[in-house]
Amino acid sequence: MNPKKIIKLAVIFSLIFLSEGISLSSEKVPQFEISNLSGETLSFKTWENRIVLLDFWATWCKSCRKSWGELKEIENKYHSRGLEVLGVSVDVSKENVKKFSKNYEIPKKLIALDTQNIARQFFLVGIPMTLLIADGVIIFRHYGPLSFGRDKLEEKLTQHFKNKKKKKS
Repeated sequence: MNPKKIIKLAVIFSLIFLSEGISLSSEKVPQFEISNLSGETLSFKTWENRIVLLDFWATWCKSCRKSWGELKEIENKYHSRGLEVLGVSVDVSKENVKKFSKNYEIPKKLIALDTQNIARQFFLVGIPMTLLIADGVIIFRHYGPLSFGRDKLEEKLTQHFKNKKKKKS
């Protein structure tokens, strides 16, 4: 088989696999510290007993902009159950990110600028990339628009909250 065809097929299968959402049960979250647009410093320890939806994005990314509507819906739906949402922008300009936050009515507490290359610690290969973190472990990873992985993400959230309830009983 032609090497170019093999590479094309590998890329296509990788994209299909990645867009489906990957469930990882043993990938530990790297230690990190970041400041959101409200000025709060957040770290891995900030969310030790919470479930976190971490989304890497940029203002210039069309898919990322579309995902913010869904991120806000998910945050509204699950925040009272312990979910924290944080969008980590890989933009260079803090002003662009602030303007984006204002135009899309995204609370500043939900946005941080990746000035410390945290994305590298999470092996970012493209944006948007959404991670669901529970008990210090990445339990779900999705590449691409959130609309393509939302059902699986909500399945993981529901499963997590159900398991948490069982542990308390």
